[in-house]
Amino acid sequence: MRTILFDFDGTVADTLPPIFTAFRSTFQRHLNQHFSDEQIVALFGPTETEMIKKQLPVHEHEAALIHFFDVYTNEHQQLLHATPEETIFVGDSDADTIAGRAAGLKTVGLEKRRVRPHESTSDAPFPSFY
Repeated sequence: MRTILFDFDGTVADTLPPIFTAFRSTFQRHLNQHFSDEQIVALFGPTETEMIKKQLPVHEHEAALIHFFDVYTNEHQQLLHATPEETIFVGDSDADTIAGRAAGLKTVGLEKRRVRPHESTSDAPFPSFY
């Protein structure tokens, strides 16, 4: 294994530029609109998937999500110089592990923060960070 990613939102790496690129590319392609970094930040709160679905008509959701995660994965590969096959993603929520899987990564997730307690969204759930 070459890389282990933790969902620490910018603590381990400056991940905002790849996120901005993925959103900007998706909105440009599917809405024909340019979003600034500030406009993208204003959408933050829900998951990336929910953010995209709120901006686009239903018939665009699937194609837009595929595009977003393709760009997002490519941007992170360039940032980290690692392929999905060489990477494990560690998250503390269902949204984290779902996003990790959508990016083609093996995922590890914190069990006690799952939305659906009896369904694991990660490849390897664990009970606690501490």
